[in-house]
Amino acid sequence: MTKQGEPLAKGSGFLWRGKDGVQLVTAAHNLTGVHPTTGKHLSLAGAIPDGLLVEVASIRSRQDNVSTVGWVSTEIPLQDNAGNTLWRVHPKRPAVDIASVPVPAGTELDWHVAVNDDLSEYEDFRVTASMDAFVVGFPEGLDGGGSTPLWKKATIASEPAIAIQKSAPLLIDTATRQGMSGSPVFVKDSGIITPTRLEGQLVEGQMHPETIIGTAFAFLGCYTARPLPDESGTLAQLGTVFLQNQIEELVESGVKPNSSQS
Repeated sequence: MTKQGEPLAKGSGFLWRGKDGVQLVTAAHNLTGVHPTTGKHLSLAGAIPDGLLVEVASIRSRQDNVSTVGWVSTEIPLQDNAGNTLWRVHPKRPAVDIASVPVPAGTELDWHVAVNDDLSEYEDFRVTASMDAFVVGFPEGLDGGGSTPLWKKATIASEPAIAIQKSAPLLIDTATRQGMSGSPVFVKDSGIITPTRLEGQLVEGQMHPETIIGTAFAFLGCYTARPLPDESGTLAQLGTVFLQNQIEELVESGVKPNSSQS
């Protein structure tokens, strides 16, 4: 996040393809500069970002079926020349702390694979508490070398079905850090895996040709924040994740932020 071209803070995000094009999805407090629960400014100076400087992997050349990948920086404005906000928040913000920013056509980000594209090759299987998950981002601005994100392991701590029913965030058990807000979260399953699209098509005693034997990953949602400190001053190692249905609501029906939502 930047303010008048100067670095302000670091965060994470991912691409989502909606009816109006590609969107960059992240935690809303990354853009408002205000904590969604306390209402306090995240910057000691009270600064609010007016732009994003996004680093993205880009294929620089291909030769003999080998691709050379480099990283490029793309600037995305959060306001137009008249000062109007270009990004959107979920209609239930601040309870649902996610936001989307339109990616300008023709930029490096415009043609990249979004997590909900068919080319992403993620599966869709039934997710339950106790399954392994991974928060993919940049804790404290650290990377895995070559500007690649870190895969921080987590465990799904609450029931996804209840989170969907209550329109509440899912809880994961992991020690996240600053810089990971807005990270995509993926869930992992191993063994004999039945994609949800096959449910109702299975015949007893027979295995469907599309049944997966091995390991599969599914997109879970967007990590946003850690819970507040408890009375002893320590943090429960829990984090909040807003699920795919809430991201779809954001991209399709997002609203402009206002003072009551910040």
